Amino acid sequence: MKIAAISTLIYGFLVLAGGVFGYLQAKSLPSLIAGGVCGVIVLVAGGYMWAGSIPAAYVAGAMALFLALFFAYRFTSTGKIMPGGVMLALSFVAVVILVFGVFNSLRQ
Repeated sequence: MKIAAISTLIYGFLVLAGGVFGYLQAKSLPSLIAGGVCGVIVLVAGGYMWAGSIPAAYVAGAMALFLALFFAYRFTSTGKIMPGGVMLALSFVAVVILVFGVFNSLRQ
């Protein structure tokens, strides 16, 4: 579960940084707010995962799945790699790592 927690913390920082980057590049306040809120939720869940909380992994997985679906929509509607395609790929990888982390921890 530690690898999933570390991956979740990294993913949370990337989501948070993406919101800040979106604000700095396009002056998008919704990007800053959404990136900040989602990033903080993922970071908090990652911290609880580090402490061994399985429900926190579900929260992080739900957030990563939500972001994957959102950015899949954005990527298909705009066709732009940045930010839609990159965040879609990162979110998909986060979901996969979280699923394997939860299954691995439940198996033990």
